[in-house]
Amino acid sequence: MCEFCLKHGEGEKWYLQAKNYSEDLLSDVRRRRFIEEFSDPKAIARGAERSAQRIDRLNKAPRLIKDMISRIITRRMKKVHFGQVVPIEEIEQIFGFTNSITRIACICRRTTLGKEKRYCYGISMAPDGGKLVEMYLGLRKNLSSGPDDSRFERLTREEAISAFRGYEQEGLCHTVWTFQTPFIGAICNCDRSDCMAMRSTLTHGVAAMFRAST
Repeated sequence: MCEFCLKHGEGEKWYLQAKNYSEDLLSDVRRRRFIEEFSDPKAIARGAERSAQRIDRLNKAPRLIKDMISRIITRRMKKVHFGQVVPIEEIEQIFGFTNSITRIACICRRTTLGKEKRYCYGISMAPDGGKLVEMYLGLRKNLSSGPDDSRFERLTREEAISAFRGYEQEGLCHTVWTFQTPFIGAICNCDRSDCMAMRSTLTHGVAAMFRAST
C-alpha cells in the first residue's frame, strides 16, 4: 500500500475514493487559484521556464546539496501537485463514479513540443464539470468576452474508456494528478520524451510522479 493511500485513503486506494474528487474540496481558495492558473497559457509558460532553470541549477550543484534540495522539492510536490501511475483497469473504475469527463490540451506537450495534444482529461463528480471546468475556463478573467470553451471536449464514459485503451496500445502511462492534494482533478497519459514530470523524476531525480499503488 502506497503512502498516499495511507494518508488520503485510510488504507484503501486513495484515487478510487470519490471524496478526493469532490466539489467540496474546491471551496479552498488556494486550490481554486492554483487550478485557475492552468487556464492561463502565459502563466504556464513562465512556470515551465522557471522549473527548467531550477532543474538546470540543481544539476550543477554538489551531490549532497542536490539530494537535500530534491527531497525538499518532492515534499512540496506531494502537498501541491503530483502524479501517480494508475493501471487502465482502475482508470475505468474512476470513470465509473465521476460524472463529467472533459478532454483538454496537455500542458507538458504544449510546453515541450509547442503543439496542442489533447492527452489530458479533467474529471469531476459534478455534472458538466461543475466548478472545476469553470476554473479551467478562467471565467473570472473572461467576463467581458465570455469563456473560450473550444479547447474542451466533453466525452462520455464509453468514449473516454475507448480513448484510454488506444493510449494503452501506444504505450502511454496513465496518471492521476492532484491540485492541492488530496484533490484529484485530472488524468493524463504520459510519455517520457515530452512529460516534464516524468523527465524530472527519472532523469533528474526530483520526484513529481510516483509508481502505481500495489
